[in-house]
Amino acid sequence: PRFRPRQHPASSSPPRTSLGAMKFSAVFAGLTFATASSMGLAAEVTPVQKVIELMEGMLAKGKQEK
Repeated sequence: PRFRPRQHPASSSPPRTSLGAMKFSAVFAGLTFATASSMGLAAEVTPVQKVIELMEGMLAKGKQEK
C-alpha cells in the first residue's frame, strides 16, 4: 500500500481573496509607482538606451580615428 499524507480539507482549495483586497493592492501599487516617478526615483535612461549611446560613441570614435 502506498503512503498518502492526509490533507486538511481547507488546503485542497485555492486561497480566497476578496475583490476589495485586490482593488486595494492595485491602487497601492499605482500610487507607489506614481510617487516614485514624481520623486525622480524612476530611471531616466533605460539600460538598453545606455548601451545604444555607448555603441554610438564607439562608432563615432572609430570613424574619427580612420
